[in-house]
Amino acid sequence: MGLNSHSFCGGIRNTLILYTLSLTPAMRSRLLTVEEIRKRRTRICLPTMLHIVPYQSYIRLLLVVLSAFAYGSTFSPKHGDTKANPILKSIPRWDAPFPRKREWLIVWAGVYVLPLLKMAYYIAAACDCLSVLCSQYPAFQELARHISPTVATKYVVTVSYDSYPAPILSLLALATAIFGGLLRVSCYQMFRGKFSWELGPTKNPGLITSGPYGFVRHPSYSAVWICYFGLLSYHVLLPGSWVRGSGILNLSVARALIAFWFFALGGELFLVTMRVGEEDELMRKQFGKEWEIWRQRVRFRLIPGLY
Repeated sequence: MGLNSHSFCGGIRNTLILYTLSLTPAMRSRLLTVEEIRKRRTRICLPTMLHIVPYQSYIRLLLVVLSAFAYGSTFSPKHGDTKANPILKSIPRWDAPFPRKREWLIVWAGVYVLPLLKMAYYIAAACDCLSVLCSQYPAFQELARHISPTVATKYVVTVSYDSYPAPILSLLALATAIFGGLLRVSCYQMFRGKFSWELGPTKNPGLITSGPYGFVRHPSYSAVWICYFGLLSYHVLLPGSWVRGSGILNLSVARALIAFWFFALGGELFLVTMRVGEEDELMRKQFGKEWEIWRQRVRFRLIPGLY
């Protein structure tokens, strides 16, 4: 027997009317009109779009781990920047030329300060990952308490991951840091093991003009700033990280350590970036006309279209 569509729709309408009449006035007042539903959908969907709900914890774990690798690759001194570096054998006098003092400070910080900053970042990244795992899997709570009962109980295990979900901007900040690390590694690869933090003529037999060096003349410096701002944004500036959500910033010691990390690493990067003019002059003397042609084609030093 065929089913009349009008009678079917009418039956549904009558059922809904009877259901509505059976509700109490309080329950009936909570029903939404079509227009109210549309407004509420707009209000609900926009904030929801700012959070990655289904696999957010796994995405966050992956990005934090990759950011740790990016940090290690980006801010670890390369060839020649060791304790045996001749630059460190004599501390420059206070009246020495600024480039001499700057180069000594860059190498000294690369040997003695950057490893400490890297260890501090690894600890923060590990706590970030562990807090997420503890909120998802109870077994990790016991592991955290076994490592450090007091610290884990107060700042890791009892921290609810759901209370500070990472907004998509925070996850994008991590992705930005990872991009900076990949860009830095690609610059290392272009030099084939001859990359150095020291200022001097390049040991590479030819001028590198392809890859990232086809967009700016000093992409390795651009990479460190990209990575730095990405990590700083995720862990300190934006909500969603363990540093922001655990309450550890209530400790004066923690605030002092984070401030030291910010100024020490930023200061090192600032000093390194100051060398771009001198490096351009060294390359001009070393490669001559080839460098002049490259400079005309790649006009910007660090930021395409700006500088």
